Amino acid sequence: MTLLAVPRETVTLEDRRVFQVDVKHVLEEKKSNMAAKMSEDEQETKAPQQDGEKCEETDLDVVHQRRRRETELALSQSHAQRRHRK
Repeated sequence: MTLLAVPRETVTLEDRRVFQVDVKHVLEEKKSNMAAKMSEDEQETKAPQQDGEKCEETDLDVVHQRRRRETELALSQSHAQRRHRK
């Protein structure tokens, strides 16, 4: 898309509407492309590896749950160490 520097007085209301429609169309196209790319990425990460190796956890919810458990475990261990020192 090319933007031209045009004096404000020469731009009609119809020109503005056309420009707004063009911008909306471009933004919608970008959104759909991003959604398609994200769905492709999700399919690639969920596809099992062909080498027979075990796939790592790639689902974000599973990863977040694992990190949360690790953090809770580390916190409980540090609290236990503090209680033991007193």
